[in-house]
Amino acid sequence: MRRVLLWMVALGAAAPTGLSLVGSSGCDGGAEAPCVDLELLKGWAAPPGNVAVYFTVDTCAGEPVPGLVPDDFDISEDGLTVPPAQGNQTILNASIGFRVRTVLVLGLSGSVLESRPELLAAARTFVERTVADDSEVAVYVFDGAPTMQRIVDFTADATVLRDGIDSLSTWEPRDLSTDLHGAILEGLGVLDAAAPIPISLDAVRAGGMVLFTDGTDRAARHTQEEAQAAVDSTRHFVMTIGLGGAIDRAGLERFGKDGSEFAAGAEALGTAFERTADRVRRMSGRYYVLGYCSPSRSGAHTMELRVEGRRGELRFRFDAAGFGGLCDPNPTGADAGAGAGGDGDAGGT
Repeated sequence: MRRVLLWMVALGAAAPTGLSLVGSSGCDGGAEAPCVDLELLKGWAAPPGNVAVYFTVDTCAGEPVPGLVPDDFDISEDGLTVPPAQGNQTILNASIGFRVRTVLVLGLSGSVLESRPELLAAARTFVERTVADDSEVAVYVFDGAPTMQRIVDFTADATVLRDGIDSLSTWEPRDLSTDLHGAILEGLGVLDAAAPIPISLDAVRAGGMVLFTDGTDRAARHTQEEAQAAVDSTRHFVMTIGLGGAIDRAGLERFGKDGSEFAAGAEALGTAFERTADRVRRMSGRYYVLGYCSPSRSGAHTMELRVEGRRGELRFRFDAAGFGGLCDPNPTGADAGAGAGGDGDAGGT
């Protein structure tokens, strides 16, 4: 098995610009090898021969697949294996400024105030389990007011985050209603700004939202359909945490397209937030960046990527115009991320 250049980092991105996506990985549920879903998020090709693809790997049941190593992947171009000697394949550390950015959105309308100590303790645990060198968290709160309030901007400093959460012990609601749908829409807007579609390797960001509430939307500024459409169309991961019996559990499960937790009482909030933090970390590991030096020297080509021993593949079409000479796979030595966008497809086999 050859080695491949794999930047094991996370990415929050849309489909590549340039040409168009043409499919998705096929998971037919057959009885052969296990099935994986590889989704291409962004791809680039640039002289003298750099090709890079940014993608996620999930099981066909929708569970993230973290922890893959370079030898787990097979690369070919136009059906022919890329030999290691030509690919100049190397493994790099996550040294391109990658971040996972998670916005923690806490509903602090009037009804939850009696559970505030347990909620803030659970939120502190969440940030302690989530922040890392490659993972930042921001904290926002909402009530019935038309906009959320930012408490802490994105940071990997757990002390700053804990201090911000502690400040909420004396925070007073501006409006005792609950603008749940508005918070969902605004939270996704925060992520669009904090984790935009990357242009180059030094702008790779993934985004996610974790939203807590103990009730349903009462402000009625936005409909449930508006909020659900935004969740369904976002490239960011979204998780929800509900407390008590006044929530719409089915609705929160739909909003939490990547995971939902529920606590019957305030004493169970710690466990719900811990489980959500662990899932955020697993979700972060489903994003990969893979690059190599192409042996092609002109014309349009299709790179095929597979996970060894599993069904499902990703395809990326690129133009090798200007390719030739020595190729440095290191992104600091070769401007692979600044090349033209190609055309991608995650296709099953």
